[in-house]
Amino acid sequence: MLKKLLFTVLPLLAPFVLYGIYWWVARRQTQKGLSDVPWTLLFASGLVLMIIGLATLRMMSGYDIGLEYQPARLEDGKLVPAETK
Repeated sequence: MLKKLLFTVLPLLAPFVLYGIYWWVARRQTQKGLSDVPWTLLFASGLVLMIIGLATLRMMSGYDIGLEYQPARLEDGKLVPAETK
């Protein structure tokens, strides 16, 4: 249950949390007189987060590399469900 909750709620909330952190840091820099936006840092952190997300999705898929997917089919008038062999 916790795993399912984390994989549905966390990806939804992560961009808002990261934007909130960025907004807080940018506001503090503006108060100090530093108004440059760190585009390189933002791009790099987004790229790293995307790679981590894709790697996590791949590792949590649950299928072995050697398995072959058999789609659902009709045999003798009965539906045979999809399976992996």
